Amino acid sequence: MRKFISYIICVITLLVMVQCDNKGGVKEETIPFLQKNGGTVQLMVNDEPFLMIAGELHNSTSSTVEYMEPVWARLKSMNLNTVLAAVTWELLEPEEGVFDYHLVDVMLQKARENDLRLCLLWFGSWKNGESSYVPGWVKKDTERFFRVKNKDGKNIETISPFCREARKADAKAFGALMKYLSEVDKERTVILIQPENEVGVFQEIDYCSQALAGFEKEVPEKLMTYLEDNKDMLNQHVKEIWESKGSLKAGTWKEVFGDTLLLKNFLWHGSTLTISMRWLGWERSNIRYPCLSMHGWCNIRNSCREDILRVDRFRVLLTFIKPLPVTLIF
Repeated sequence: MRKFISYIICVITLLVMVQCDNKGGVKEETIPFLQKNGGTVQLMVNDEPFLMIAGELHNSTSSTVEYMEPVWARLKSMNLNTVLAAVTWELLEPEEGVFDYHLVDVMLQKARENDLRLCLLWFGSWKNGESSYVPGWVKKDTERFFRVKNKDGKNIETISPFCREARKADAKAFGALMKYLSEVDKERTVILIQPENEVGVFQEIDYCSQALAGFEKEVPEKLMTYLEDNKDMLNQHVKEIWESKGSLKAGTWKEVFGDTLLLKNFLWHGSTLTISMRWLGWERSNIRYPCLSMHGWCNIRNSCREDILRVDRFRVLLTFIKPLPVTLIF
């Protein structure tokens, strides 16, 4: 009889423990993704279509918990369901190798308390074509983290996309953020992340030696194949420049496109886009997390040409960038 009673007590204890564990645990939701329904592509959150009614904070609004405290209630009162907020490299990694996730933790907590989703904007090496949100230890070391040069050979504020040390440091910080979110955000409060903000520069190109040497290098074979296979779909301006050089199927950037503004922007933005994506370390991290959105800074004076590069540049360049475990939204 005693054995039977002991058995019953053990069973009841086990059931209570399981019940408590279920109540205290957090169900891990499905990672947001894009799904095509007919002619429409929808953002799916928890396996259901999600229409973002979003508000975006000013650049530095989310930089302190105190400043944000009254903002959350105002956001909720506006009947929003999503907030676009920045996570800056300078605050995430104030000292090299030392990461501070306090602001991220509070942001997740407050968003959940107010029934809001988050789209985090990573202000890393770029923010509006400048490097204003990099950590102080990056800003001070202009040798290790060298800057873009202007025509006169002088440094400007923006870190050069050809700087390998900056690429590694930015990738490490962003990768740390992604890994942390994958561990603590089981509820998928964060549904989108923007890696880098308006990649580019307020001049035609970087006049550093590495960039200038690029003009003499071969155009990637996949880009040339794309141009050849889609010649009837190319913007007229792109097509005319290419044809004026004989519609070459191979050659250096100067040989294929001539020494034109289009050439410089194709090469510049191709380099910055490719490098910025690699900075994120997606190939190494293999972290399954939300869809990502990004956009670039296009310093083109002619609005028609801006459209050319905004459409053709991304469509073309994405064909020769290694496939990544993310979805890009433009």
